[in-house]
Amino acid sequence: MTGMTKSWPIVLAVALVLAGAWVWLGPFAPAERSDGLDGARGRVVAVVDSRTLRVQLENRDQPTDVTLAGLGAWPDGRHGDLAAGEVWVGVTVELDTDAPVGAYVYTDDGRFINEQLIDQGVAPHDVTTPCRASAWFARLDRYARGARRGRWAEVLGDDAN
Repeated sequence: MTGMTKSWPIVLAVALVLAGAWVWLGPFAPAERSDGLDGARGRVVAVVDSRTLRVQLENRDQPTDVTLAGLGAWPDGRHGDLAAGEVWVGVTVELDTDAPVGAYVYTDDGRFINEQLIDQGVAPHDVTTPCRASAWFARLDRYARGARRGRWAEVLGDDAN
């Protein structure tokens, strides 16, 4: 019985730590998206920056700025070659908002715009916000960096790596 008497403070401390963690982490649990964009269709009307498209959705009066999931900002705050992104203007797209932040954007013919912009070096992969395509985006980003495609040529300059 003496062993039980000495261990109750440890058991209580562990229980309090676990309860505190549950209370503290509760607000960070993924919430359901309520932006009404999942499955929405529309036409790209502008490229706002290297990771944002302005889309005129079929179910909205005003264009909506759509942040592309998995795309990050360049360290110096500048944008990639927006002219490369301009090829998407006028294209009909569908949004998939199954991402923590932003949307996956697909064209009618099945092209994955998020993937294309990383592969072309227009935008880097965002390593701070994981998404279901993070591993693929990281690989594309490494290849684009290695080939010095798009903005990577300017960012890396004459460095060997």
